[in-house]
Amino acid sequence: PTEEGVEVRAAFTRLWAFYLGLGILAVFLILAAFPDFFAPYGEQKIVGAPFLPAGGEFILGTDEIGRDLLSRLIFAGRHELFVALGGALAAGVIGSIWGLIASLWGGVAEWVTLRIMEIVLAVPMLVLALFLLTVWGRSTGIQLLALTIVMTPVVVRIARDSGRVLSSRAFVEASLVGGASRWRVLRRHMLPNAMPTLIVAMTVVALSSLVVVASLAYLGLGASPSAASWGNMLRVSFGVVYTNPLMGLLAGGCVILVGTSFSLIGSGLGAVVEVGGFAPRVKRK
Repeated sequence: PTEEGVEVRAAFTRLWAFYLGLGILAVFLILAAFPDFFAPYGEQKIVGAPFLPAGGEFILGTDEIGRDLLSRLIFAGRHELFVALGGALAAGVIGSIWGLIASLWGGVAEWVTLRIMEIVLAVPMLVLALFLLTVWGRSTGIQLLALTIVMTPVVVRIARDSGRVLSSRAFVEASLVGGASRWRVLRRHMLPNAMPTLIVAMTVVALSSLVVVASLAYLGLGASPSAASWGNMLRVSFGVVYTNPLMGLLAGGCVILVGTSFSLIGSGLGAVVEVGGFAPRVKRK
């Protein structure tokens, strides 16, 4: 193995935080994918009196109308993770292609792109998302669309900066001089080599998306009030924080854990990129 490859493997070995973040996220994804299997009760089933204490038949107690709190937490992850990851993925795909096109084409295309992104980024993410949901409604599809619009400018700026660096590389310039079309250069050279940086950036976008989704639900413009959502649970717990704080602590703890997992994964991948784990790749004809 090359010296560079040894350094990369050593970096992964030392980065226990990366594996910890991946493990935490995997647990939440499995729970969100199969909530009916892991939850002891249904999402909306009333099983006892409101705010029963933890222990006994109900491991974490019950919520404000007597639904099992553990079951609600498990079902809540399905909504938060689906919307947050779906919006982040859509923003990542659209923003990556848009930003790389702007950097490779340059000129008017790049100027217009940057001005659009600056206008959107001038508005705080949460405020823009609140405006879009107020105008269009708050269905799951609209939430995904709003989140995509809010997060895409972040990815576009990162992709554009990465593309500017790559467009000055010898292998890109040689391809263009050799007669390759810009679309071919984009597909075969720029996108594969920008991907490592964009993947790291996506973990940050996913973290921001999760916070926005939970905040929207907390403010009453995300998931419907009866739906299981960590943001909804935080909103309800605000009124009983001194008498029954467990629900708020657990819902907030889930958001923090998932957010931390994104941060740990991004930090680990970033360290691998720094030691050269993703060297530029030139595809040959």
